[in-house]
Formats: sequence, structure tokens, C-alpha cells
Amino acid sequence: AKAYRPFGFIEAYEPERFVPNYSDDEGRYAFAKQPSVAAWNLERLCDAVAVALEAEIVEEPVHDDGNDDSCPKRHPRTSRKTSLDVAGVTGRIRNAVREQFWHTYNTTFVRVMARRLGIDEGSAAAISQIHEFLRLLEATKADYTATLRGLAEAPWFASASPATLRRWRYRLRASGQRAARARLWALEDFLSRVDVVAWTQWRAQAQHVYSDGSSYAVASRIRGLSGANPAYVLRNWVAEEVIASATTSVVKDEAAGGADEGLSMLLAALRSPFDVHADAEVRGWSHRPAVGSERVRVSCSS
Repeated sequence: AKAYRPFGFIEAYEPERFVPNYSDDEGRYAFAKQPSVAAWNLERLCDAVAVALEAEIVEEPVHDDGNDDSCPKRHPRTSRKTSLDVAGVTGRIRNAVREQFWHTYNTTFVRVMARRLGIDEGSAAAISQIHEFLRLLEATKADYTATLRGLAEAPWFASASPATLRRWRYRLRASGQRAARARLWALEDFLSRVDVVAWTQWRAQAQHVYSDGSSYAVASRIRGLSGANPAYVLRNWVAEEVIASATTSVVKDEAAGGADEGLSMLLAALRSPFDVHADAEVRGWSHRPAVGSERVRVSCSS
């Protein structure tokens, strides 16, 4: 049987402190350390390859010309064994793997984050825009996934300040879109805590790639960002809720939302996490978590 490392989703963006495994006292697998740990794992794979190479022997045939009386005539061919330059080969492999890993990681990181933020990954400012947003997010300690989803769902003008967002949420409430209003909880947290000057500057840099202001551009941006930022992730408190329901329900009551139905709802939401699911909204799986939910953590034995 294989043991898989615990995971979690950041409900307060603190990459250096977020450690999903509560038995990881040293914080080895903190969110910010994940890339370097992945690189370290690949280097250990190189070490394993080195062990295999050390056992590999190349036999080079040596031909007997028949003039050496010391060589028995019944053995016209002998061989000598030559060891590979294990240190040199594994060193070159390790360097190539390390270089390729970081190139692949950095390229993928920029591509994914640019799509999640709706900025042009090919622009010269893309990397600085991504890191500046993450710096602002860390300063606010807002929810990582839900803040990005909030930016995807809110119109561009609504994310300017707490006041503009409040006006937009009021419009959603007045039009009966209460679930859509509830999904903006993390963006509300972010805007209420972010440095106003820094956020205004970031928006000014990003605005030209977000939209040109037309209704088509706004709709296109929302579709693109919503397709890159999930509304639902398997948060520990959601999993705990469904597990508790499944293990404590004795009588299956489909009308009241029995254990099987709850599990089916969760699977449906996770199979298409970018789409809004009415059942998941009723259960509040994209809404603000209850106080104390962050204490639900897992370990290697969970």
C-alpha cells in the first residue's frame, strides 16, 4: 500500500506558515517549500539511478592472437570488466534534471497564474504582476482560492474598493442572486485589508489586459477567469461534513439529503468545480467557512 502526503487548501494565505500535515512539526512541506521539495525528490531519484549504474558493468571482449602461450588454447577469447564513470554520469543527470525542473516549474507557474489573474503571460510585466498580487494577498491573509474566484466573478469596477464591492453585492442581493453574493466573501476580506495605494497601482497595470470595457470583453474575461479558478475545492471541513454525514446516518432519506446524496453532491461539484452547482450552494461549500473550520487538519494517517 502507498501512503499519500496530506493536502489542504489555504484559507488564510500565508505560504511560509501553511503546513497541511499537522504532524509535520518542522514545516518541511510548507506551501512555500513545495517547489524545492519537489526538486529535492528528483535529486534523490538521481541518487537511486546512481546505485543502479554502479551495479552496471560493461564487458569489453579481448581477442587472443594465439601467440601468448600463457593463454590456454581452449579459451580463444577472454574479457575484462570496466566500471562506468558513475559520479560523472549521475552528476550530469542531476544537473540536467535540476535545470529542466526549474525551467518547467517557473514556466508553468507563470502560465497558470497569469490565466488565473487574467493577465498576459507573454508580457514583460507578467511575472512582477503575479508576485505583487501574491504579496498583497499574503499581507491580507485572505483565502487563496476564494479570493481568486471572487475576482473572476465580480465585474472589474466592483473590485476597486470595499465600497464598490458593497454596491455590487447589494445589486446581487436585490436581484435575488444571494448565492453569487455569498461567493464574494473572500474578495470582501481582501479589499477590506489590502493597501489601497498598492492595489490601485496593481489594477492600473493590469487593467489594459483585463478588458477594454465593452460588454463582450467583460463577459469574455469573466468566462476565462471562472474557467481557471474553481468555485469548489475539497476543503477539509467540507470532507469532514460529508464523512460525518455518511458515517452517522442510519436511515437514508433522499428528500432530507441523506449521506449518499451528500456524497453524490460533493462528487458532482468536484468533477466540474468551475461550474456553479445549486446543491453545493445550498450547502454553502463555496461560502465563508464556519468559525473554527480551520482547525480541521489531516496527517499521514488520516
